[in-house]
Amino acid sequence: MTRRGSFPSWFTVTFLVLVVLVGGIGFASGESLPTVMSIKGPTIDDFANLPGPFTFTATMSGGTPPYTFVWKKTFTPRMTADVFKCSQENSVTVPKEHFSMYGGLYLEVTDAKGRMATWVNEDGGTMVEFSQYYGETDQRVLPICNIDRQSGDAWVTAKTVNGVCYSRTQLPALPATPSTTIVQNQPACASPPEDSSWVVIVGGLAVVAVAAAVIARMLKNRPKKKGEQPPEQYILQLSKDTLKVSLKRSDSFTVTAWKVTEDGGFVAVPTAQITVTPPRNIPGLVIQPATGNGSLTPSVSLRTFPGSVSGVITITASAGGRTVSADVKVTAEGTPDIEFD
Repeated sequence: MTRRGSFPSWFTVTFLVLVVLVGGIGFASGESLPTVMSIKGPTIDDFANLPGPFTFTATMSGGTPPYTFVWKKTFTPRMTADVFKCSQENSVTVPKEHFSMYGGLYLEVTDAKGRMATWVNEDGGTMVEFSQYYGETDQRVLPICNIDRQSGDAWVTAKTVNGVCYSRTQLPALPATPSTTIVQNQPACASPPEDSSWVVIVGGLAVVAVAAAVIARMLKNRPKKKGEQPPEQYILQLSKDTLKVSLKRSDSFTVTAWKVTEDGGFVAVPTAQITVTPPRNIPGLVIQPATGNGSLTPSVSLRTFPGSVSGVITITASAGGRTVSADVKVTAEGTPDIEFD
């Protein structure tokens, strides 16, 4: 399992954790926030000499337990198909081959109040993903192999084992310094089966492009029987997954179906059938249009005030004989209109 040149440059690392969130919710006011103190994994000697799998364990402080740990195969934000494990258990077991195929292991943590564990990068940005990288390192990338020190935001350990330079990079260096910006989150813990034909992501076209490249690589590396054709893979893109409406203000979102190409690109699927179903607990909610093909931008509004309540809009998409569902949270806000004689 040789992966020459796999050690991420700092430019690459910065790209891999491009999760600077612009939707921070307020600021902390003296209350402790969830903080990742450490992530324990195999030593470099263990990684170099043992076949795996390896167990990783996170230690937390602050916030409000219990915590939800989302261990991810890739760095793609909110990509549901890349989840190793999502639970209140603080550990995960990962095969050794994962690091040669995907580069790193990624962790997101949310406490019982929906606040994410964060860290602050050198530029002051708020980050929510904690990364672990293992692999053989090309000494042209890392000229001095035997090191154990902080470099930028990361902690880098490298060691020569059996004549080969191995590295372990932890981003950020732990324990993390949490951001004062509170980032709210509702972790999606439903990991689809490995042969799932659909992946649901939340974000713009840049996230779609990254997801398509990751999916194509996963399909390419997946063992296949002789003569077997790779399965068709689709992406259901949501522009956002939280909405707020009132009697005076509507909201909207866009849902689009894409097909992943063999070379890691993506193309529109105009024949994909998309249906949007309103929540039953908000009877005055109106969604128009509620059906369409390929791409749909529903407007969501209130006809009558149901009280301050939240519900879940269900999106269903079908293509290639396969169907996927996704949720968008909607919150009704405000007060009812009062008329005076």
